[in-house]
Amino acid sequence: MPFGGSGVFFVQPSLRTPYIYQYNLSLQRELRRNLIAEANYVGSASHKLTDLVDRNPFILGTTHRLLNTEPGNTDGSFSFIDEFRNVANANHNSLQASLTKGFSETKFFGNTFFSLGYTWAHSIDNASGFRNRNSRTPFYTPGQFRASSDFDIRHRITFGGGWDLPFDHWWSSGPKRLTHGFSVYPIASYRSGFPLDVFAGGSRSRTRPGPSAAGDPNLVRAQLLSPIVLFDPKVPQTLRSRFGNYYFDPSIFGGIALLGGSTCTPCVTNPALRTYGSLPRNAFRGPSRTNFDLGLGKSTPLWGEKARLEFRAEFFNILNTAQFRDPSTSITSGTFGQISTTFDPRIIQFAMKFIY
Repeated sequence: MPFGGSGVFFVQPSLRTPYIYQYNLSLQRELRRNLIAEANYVGSASHKLTDLVDRNPFILGTTHRLLNTEPGNTDGSFSFIDEFRNVANANHNSLQASLTKGFSETKFFGNTFFSLGYTWAHSIDNASGFRNRNSRTPFYTPGQFRASSDFDIRHRITFGGGWDLPFDHWWSSGPKRLTHGFSVYPIASYRSGFPLDVFAGGSRSRTRPGPSAAGDPNLVRAQLLSPIVLFDPKVPQTLRSRFGNYYFDPSIFGGIALLGGSTCTPCVTNPALRTYGSLPRNAFRGPSRTNFDLGLGKSTPLWGEKARLEFRAEFFNILNTAQFRDPSTSITSGTFGQISTTFDPRIIQFAMKFIY
């Protein structure tokens, strides 16, 4: 009985357990009391990760699928069959540096602590896992799309700390309930953008080999017609008779029709002409993100050491800057190339706690 098609998944009988090698090297140095510098190399190598592969591709140069030509198969109507296989591999390398000051008194400034960190990292794979954007590999060339992982972030900087404001030292004659217990907690972060990918907009069919001649037009990327130029999404533009916050020009990408259409007759008759598009996987990146949060606290003793009242005000994205999410990369969408969503604007919350 024929089987296969979308939403049906199979498991290769000889599937093995994936395995990962992890390794690191750390160096620490105390620069002065309560101030520590640290540098780490952290890496990993992942092997035999599971990924989906079409178990029933087209035989290159023909219009027949692999299982439909096997002896004993008189029906000949099996569709594409997604099967979990050990075909993905990955590696990750990173430099992680930090400068940390423990909670201690600083001359003229009172008690402070902070942690400053920087990470340079690169994750590379040929598939990024089930339900991710790149969760499939071609049957004939499983290493075809080896590139930066879908979740790869190249640079990240973080800063977090606290400062007990020494108003009681600066204004020693003032009432302790008013001058004591003020604290500031800043958090700042920056990260580079996530990789972006543009597919040609093809869909799979039981009878269509597609541009790759293997029956997987859903894996075919767009045809790159000119160099990629990124725009500032804060400046709206009119492109292709549409006005919006464009991140890239959608006209530089060609869809499935430019690659031979859904049937792709040249690819079927001549396997040498098979293509997955000229745009490499994850060839460019989305917007970076910079954020600054701030917390303010006030602890007030009520009577002796038995009870105190703590008030806290927290400001997320305190500068209220526009932090753009990734643009639409669906080549068939009316908003292709545009950014239409942002992360949260400024959010303020207050809390009060009674401790006894």
